[in-house]
Amino acid sequence: MTQEKVQITREFPYAISKVYSAFTNPGLAKKWLAPNQFTCEDIVYELQFGGRMHTNFVDVQGDNAKSEGKFSLIVPNSLIEYEFEVSYLDTQIENLRT
Repeated sequence: MTQEKVQITREFPYAISKVYSAFTNPGLAKKWLAPNQFTCEDIVYELQFGGRMHTNFVDVQGDNAKSEGKFSLIVPNSLIEYEFEVSYLDTQIENLRT
C-alpha cells in the first residue's frame, strides 16, 4: 500500500501564544477541537516528548471517534507534533501525524 500525504493548513486570527494555549490546554481544546457534528467528551495531553495524546469525540448518534498517540515534538508557542491513530465505527486509520 502506498502512503499518501495530505497537508491541511488552518489560519487563526489570533496571536500564536493564544492559539498554542487553546490547543495545549485540554479545557480550552475541548471547546473547539472536535469536528462538526461532534463534541469532545475526553481529552488527555501529556505535553512532553513521548507524552500521551488521547481524544474521544462523540457524534450526534452517540458513536465514539477515539484517537491515541504520542507527542513527538513540542516547541512552546511555535510547534506541536504528534503521531496518532483514529478509530471510528468500523474504521481504524493509522500512521497519522499532525
